[in-house]
Amino acid sequence: MLTAWLLRDAGLDVLLVERGEAGRESSWAGGGIISPLYPWRYPDAVNRLARRSQALYPGLVQRILEASGADPEYLASGLLILDTEEEAAATAWAGRYADEFRIIGQKDIAAVEPALREGIASRAFWLPRIGQV
Repeated sequence: MLTAWLLRDAGLDVLLVERGEAGRESSWAGGGIISPLYPWRYPDAVNRLARRSQALYPGLVQRILEASGADPEYLASGLLILDTEEEAAATAWAGRYADEFRIIGQKDIAAVEPALREGIASRAFWLPRIGQV
């Protein structure tokens, strides 16, 4: 649906076909986290695309809200990764791509996500600027 809207905005004629109610089929399921999970496992091209998308989303969400009145429900929720076995790769990736990346301990894990059971992890990677829709 977003692609159709942007093509229409660029002056092209677009026909969007969707089974059932518009915006409730595949268009509805197209959202999610705006970052690859374990981003250091992905090629540079994917990381560049994710970084650019993360920068564009807040403005795009505002445009959608103003044009349609529909709230895309963008949330800068952050990304908490409890599996820290790949610290060297994650740290190297963060040096190239992350605006903010921290390795945090149990106290900070509980502050970020109070619902996690105490002691579930002694350390975690925390990327506070990652968003989701």
